[in-house]
Amino acid sequence: MFRRRGCLLGCGGFLILCVIASGIGWFFGVPRAVDALRDEVADGVSTIVAENVFSNYSRARLQQGQDVRISFSALNAELQDTSDSEDNLDSLRIVSRGNNIVMSASVSGQTYEIAFTPSITSDGHLDLINVDEGGWWQQQTMTVLGGGFEKSINTWLDQNDLVLTDVTVEADSIMLSVTGR
Repeated sequence: MFRRRGCLLGCGGFLILCVIASGIGWFFGVPRAVDALRDEVADGVSTIVAENVFSNYSRARLQQGQDVRISFSALNAELQDTSDSEDNLDSLRIVSRGNNIVMSASVSGQTYEIAFTPSITSDGHLDLINVDEGGWWQQQTMTVLGGGFEKSINTWLDQNDLVLTDVTVEADSIMLSVTGR
């Protein structure tokens, strides 16, 4: 009788440890991984945006108010060069479809396509609103791709002391109307 209780307690304890480990992974591991991937996307896009914008506009002109066009084809070319060195990311593409920005990523054979509608927050930052909620994987992908793109533009705005006054999606680009704070 004692052996059965010991086995039951041992198995029960092992199950409790598994539940605790799963909870820690779910609530701490997954968000950290998503944040790290979002920051990687933001860093890559920020570099591309900074290079493209600074070559065409001076900081003084931006402070006075300017329409800044960011070409998706230029972003895609740079992102393709960056993703060639990554192990799991097969491709990453940003295109426009109507008034939406559509990002598609192929990761280990799975393709995810997410559409966002750009808007402006009350403090003059870019806000990408999800068009379709999708499932859990799609939401995590939205956080990585949309959050990374959003963070890259907002970081660029903050570094140059700019605010967005208008944002429009065009055929192969996004037009950001900016002015100084």
